[in-house]
Amino acid sequence: MIVCILLCLVSVWGFHKESEAGEGITPDSVTQTMDGILLWQCAEYGVSDVQELLDKAYAGRALNGTVQTYVIGLYGYQPGYDYTRYLSSVQDALKEDQAGTMSLQKSAMVLSALQAENPVSAALLEETIGEQGMMSYLYGLLMLNGMSVQDGIWTREALVQEILLRQLSDGGFAITGTEGDVDVTAMALQALAPYYKEARESENGARIVQAVEKALVFLSEKQLATGDFENRGTPNAESTAQVILALCALERNVWTDEAFIKEGATLLDGLLRYQNADGGFCHTEQTASNDMAASQVFAALSAVNRSMQGKCFLLDFAGYERDDTFQVSTEENITSVTNEQSGRVKDGGMDMRVALILLIFAAGCGYLAYLCFTKKYCRKRLGGTLLVIVVLAAAVWFIRIQTREEYLRQDNGQSGENPITVSMEIRCDTVAGAEDYLPQDGVILAKTSISAYEGDSAFDVLRETARVYDIPVEYEGTAAGDEFAYIEGIAYLYEYDHGELSGWIFLVNGETPNVGCGAYRVADGDEIVWYYSKELGRDVKWDS
Repeated sequence: MIVCILLCLVSVWGFHKESEAGEGITPDSVTQTMDGILLWQCAEYGVSDVQELLDKAYAGRALNGTVQTYVIGLYGYQPGYDYTRYLSSVQDALKEDQAGTMSLQKSAMVLSALQAENPVSAALLEETIGEQGMMSYLYGLLMLNGMSVQDGIWTREALVQEILLRQLSDGGFAITGTEGDVDVTAMALQALAPYYKEARESENGARIVQAVEKALVFLSEKQLATGDFENRGTPNAESTAQVILALCALERNVWTDEAFIKEGATLLDGLLRYQNADGGFCHTEQTASNDMAASQVFAALSAVNRSMQGKCFLLDFAGYERDDTFQVSTEENITSVTNEQSGRVKDGGMDMRVALILLIFAAGCGYLAYLCFTKKYCRKRLGGTLLVIVVLAAAVWFIRIQTREEYLRQDNGQSGENPITVSMEIRCDTVAGAEDYLPQDGVILAKTSISAYEGDSAFDVLRETARVYDIPVEYEGTAAGDEFAYIEGIAYLYEYDHGELSGWIFLVNGETPNVGCGAYRVADGDEIVWYYSKELGRDVKWDS
């Protein structure tokens, strides 16, 4: 009985998976899957439709890498939206010099896609190429591919050769080390794709053709039997999405390419493993939907959708047919999300819980009608059905549903048991004074006592500290307490701002935990230090 009602609710609610397990993402379901991601995004940010998502949520985080991935994917899918407000936010942030190397390059790609003016000069953008190693070479080439500028210090050909020089003996590419990395290799193929297509028609293009085909063999050998890919031993959605983007860039069919079908499972079958019932995608199987994972999946599916329609690759901005844009239609595409779908009370509207309770009663009545129609009606079944309806309705009524933003804005309502005290310190000694906004002594937050509860994670403590002391924190991992939460930036200091190995790490009592900040559970007396490192932690010196 309960199962019947819940299945009915899920179906009405529209958050069920489009395909049964093993069926995969079909050509007919690609756009439906993308619409599901947009629906999930609207619910996450508490907005009513995709236009509001662009104008408010995305514009407020204009230089965030994940947001930029969503916007590129969205424009490739539905360019008919009004991108004006988002573009203004990007341009204003660039004028205020708020972007690091990688952010400058990706922002240039976004502006190229939208045919918008870039306030950063082409000469300055060119200086970012190679500034932070392999990734800045790859993003640099992708950036130049989308810009209608003449070659400068870096010619496109010279940059292609620089990237080819960095190919490893196994055929892959990587940031460091001697073994290829799936994600980096897939990105290299995306950047090299235009030149590979030219090289196949040239007598002098053997080197790039050989390099690309060797990289494809590397990726094919790394594909798992389930169709997906792993990175550093962990199967995940992002690596799979990047390989899909690479195949689309090379104009290879992601449905039928035999090199990427393992035991009957295609790349898109592998991708489906990470789809959740809420429409989003998770980083690893059976975890909460994750912004970073969903954004890369969305971009990959946008590329697949364009390929199916015979249009240019998603990142081939010069090839966009500007007069032949997809127009947004409320009948065919998601342009609004109701208050009930977004999961919050909006402007005094109906509480989502009321809608859920109505659905429960509707499902129950439908079941009773079925019993009457099949002549299986009896008092016992009537009583059981009513009991289930009442129990489910009561449970829903007492559930408090919040968006991430509502949770972060609320007062500290912690009510856990066994309160404890930890200390928090946030430092950037490695780049102290490097920018005007960075403290000269490297201390963003001096050692401070923070109240917490047993069971809180290091991520929970950082988020609460940021709230209390008004310190901006950017992170990935959308669910509160998500064990896969990843810190992108603190106090406007972001990963990759000072090198391809730079970013935030945390230490507890002088040691680096072997789990992420969302999974590490703090204990009474723990001394937590968030430290900005330029060398994956090798430059961090603990001083208690």
